[in-house]
Amino acid sequence: MKKLLFFTLLLFGCALNIQAQGEAANWYFGSRAGLNFNTSPPTPLTDGALETLEGCATISDSAGNLLFYTNGTLVWNREHQVMPNGSGLLGEDTSTQSAIIVPNPQEPNLYYIFTVDGLFPGENDPSALRGLNYSTVNMDLDGGLGDVVTSEKNINLLPTNSEKITAVRNADCESIWVITHFVDRFYAYDVGSGGVNPVPVESIVEPEVPLIGYRDNALGYLKSSPDGSKLAIAHATLNENPASDAGSPGALFVYDFDTATGVASGGLDLDVNGNSPYGLEFSPDSNLVYTCAGVYDSDGFDFGEVYQFDLTAPDPSATRTILSTNDNSTGALQLGIDGRIYRVILNQASLDVINEPNTPGTGANYQRAAVSLGGRTGNFGLPPFIQSLFLNTVDIIQNGESATTLNLCEGDSFTLIAPEIPGATYVWTLDDVVLPESDFDLEVSTSGLYRVEIDPMNGECPIIGQANVVINPLPDAFDSLLTQCDADGNNDGFSVFNLTEAIPELTGGAEGLDVSFHQTLLQAENNESPLPETAYTNLSNPQTIFARVFDQAGCSSIAELQLIVAGEQIDDIFLSQCDDATEDGITVFDLSLAEASILDGLPPDLSLSFYGNLEDVLAETNPITSPYTNTDPFTQIIYARLEQDNDCFGIARIFLEVYGLPDIVTEDEQLYCLNSFPDTITLDVGPITDDDSPIEAYSYLWSTGEITPTIAVNEAGVYFVDIINPEGCSKRRTITVVGSRPATIDSIEVTDLSETNTLVINASGPGDYEFALNDPTGLYQTSNIFTDIPPGVYTVYVRDRLGCGISEQIVSVLGFPNYFTPNGDGVNDFWQVLGVRPDFEAGAQVYIYDRYGKMLTRLNPLGPGWDGIYNGNPMPSSDYWFRVIFEDGRELRSHFSLVR
Repeated sequence: MKKLLFFTLLLFGCALNIQAQGEAANWYFGSRAGLNFNTSPPTPLTDGALETLEGCATISDSAGNLLFYTNGTLVWNREHQVMPNGSGLLGEDTSTQSAIIVPNPQEPNLYYIFTVDGLFPGENDPSALRGLNYSTVNMDLDGGLGDVVTSEKNINLLPTNSEKITAVRNADCESIWVITHFVDRFYAYDVGSGGVNPVPVESIVEPEVPLIGYRDNALGYLKSSPDGSKLAIAHATLNENPASDAGSPGALFVYDFDTATGVASGGLDLDVNGNSPYGLEFSPDSNLVYTCAGVYDSDGFDFGEVYQFDLTAPDPSATRTILSTNDNSTGALQLGIDGRIYRVILNQASLDVINEPNTPGTGANYQRAAVSLGGRTGNFGLPPFIQSLFLNTVDIIQNGESATTLNLCEGDSFTLIAPEIPGATYVWTLDDVVLPESDFDLEVSTSGLYRVEIDPMNGECPIIGQANVVINPLPDAFDSLLTQCDADGNNDGFSVFNLTEAIPELTGGAEGLDVSFHQTLLQAENNESPLPETAYTNLSNPQTIFARVFDQAGCSSIAELQLIVAGEQIDDIFLSQCDDATEDGITVFDLSLAEASILDGLPPDLSLSFYGNLEDVLAETNPITSPYTNTDPFTQIIYARLEQDNDCFGIARIFLEVYGLPDIVTEDEQLYCLNSFPDTITLDVGPITDDDSPIEAYSYLWSTGEITPTIAVNEAGVYFVDIINPEGCSKRRTITVVGSRPATIDSIEVTDLSETNTLVINASGPGDYEFALNDPTGLYQTSNIFTDIPPGVYTVYVRDRLGCGISEQIVSVLGFPNYFTPNGDGVNDFWQVLGVRPDFEAGAQVYIYDRYGKMLTRLNPLGPGWDGIYNGNPMPSSDYWFRVIFEDGRELRSHFSLVR
């Protein structure tokens, strides 16, 4: 009887406000993020004013037009301004589900915002607890933008509750159950034509959630299944410890729900592996439940995971499937009107998506970062909706583009198709006016909101389908002409066209239009076989092709585009440039030199542009500018395009050639002995190994001003010569002439009359010198110090290491032998002071004494020495003393041995 009454009222134009999916077409959440589900895939909304850590709610009209949204404390209208009286609602944006919006079933202008608090007993002042409240929004107020009704604002229903709320349609198909939870019971409030019934249906269930630690225990979502048969509730914890404690596992329970009575019962504890569930959602067919759980370790939150459970299995816990893991947060799960489940992740600029949520296991197809938020980011929450929106609604458009909006073009028609149910009745309306059609399909060709309400006539609630049909005008298209230069200069009438150049004329300059090009009119009308846009070669001269001008809605008009090959023959231009120091055949060209040559003698109203290849010059893409660095080593062809009145006048080829530099030895060094001055040495240009040019084809310029291959010099210094090849490219050879001469021995420092005599030779000069004693060809050393020198007379040699000569000097090292053996064998037969020579210490006085101090003889320092005879008698083996007084005033006293 109830269904019959409903159907009768509908026929008389008093249609009930049965929910359709359009009410969930717009979402606002997170940090000013949003999505519009009127498109497929949903498009980002970046105009929102809402910023919330968790809770939020959004509502649209049945056509998918935004009405208002809230974070539980503020209400924004569709123009993103706070409604009059729209502040101070008693929700909490850090509450998991701070709000949900429910329409009055029979008053399309009235909506109820149910808000839940984020304060809990035992943690807050009891007087501060706000609990569950509702406020009424009247959309007839404020010029149709809506206003929170002052007398129906923050009406309290429960003094306290958890952070959970959901809604689902009543079995009577008219009213809505709004359901919340606290401690050990569910509270179901009926929202009907008379408004909100403040007396709830209470259902006591297990488990009892402890009040101590309730802030963490209350975290997590509450969701009804779309068919209303089940409730799922997530408890982040179920004890007195915080959720961040790895030893505080949470729980996920699923209960039966009777939509006729509002009673919840049972309580299936699903195994969440000891983790902390937060987000919840059912599959559209109500058979699967999903949760997003936090995994904690001793340091706190570790990562998030998404689980799926099959509620049709004998043991649903055994079907737990991990769809995603190692995520950086938990987050809400929410069904969209496209039948997919969306997941938000903290600070992520996109939403993850479960694409096939009715499919058990990994076939549900979890996709990361699937939908962009247009640069905005989500946090933890997504807006909840009346869950039955996602069940008893059908897509009657079925075009794979949008389930709510159908864009048609002027003159087009389209058939809306509802499910064909035997025995069902179909009522179609256009903008709430009943249409005569009573079948399951309807052909439409005018704009408006089309709805079909299907009564299955089997006791189930009506099924709703709707389509917002938009008739778009056809865009203007204008016949056009496109002229191109001959591609290769042979005037055969064929060239390559950049068809996109004609778009401004084809569209009349209108914005938001696209163009495709087709060989025939039929192909253009059917949008088949599009031609290449930037590289199309004409088939005849002239040739007519067809341009399909279309807008974002796909509406199109056809215009003709005539292609003509024209253009003047322009002489080739040659530019050459010497290679740079890299010698890789790549260098910089001044294209203005080519421009001047090309334009010489041509009409003055020509414009010229350069391109790197023939394809670009014909398509007029990727122009190049001067100065230009060639990309092909040594030789390359580029192109210049000349236009007159935006038509091609001609194309010129520009041959770029990079000349190589002479292949020479760039560095050399030579010696000049300064002591040979004024004799000269010869410097030359060295070998030139270029293959293409004879040596006589080169020219030279020395730093001395000479232009011959060789020069003569007699000074040290740095000389260079620029060697110039026949192409005029030069490279510099640098010759360093190193000057040297024999050393000047300034002094010789002698340390003698000691056990370790030394010589230090002080020499000066421009050269690099080495030193030797006694043998001019002997072993030279680089050090000027000689040590452990026996006494005697030495010739010191200082040799220039570059070969410019040897300097020498005699030096004496004074000393004496420690013993002598006067036995006539010719070896050590005499004792004498050593190192004396006629020009050095010849006047020294030498005295010899026996051990008792008796002077035995006085020696001539230039004589042979003492032979061990005193008064004609050989002296015995013994120690003898001597005294030497040198000319420089030094006096030496010591002893020696006579050995026989």
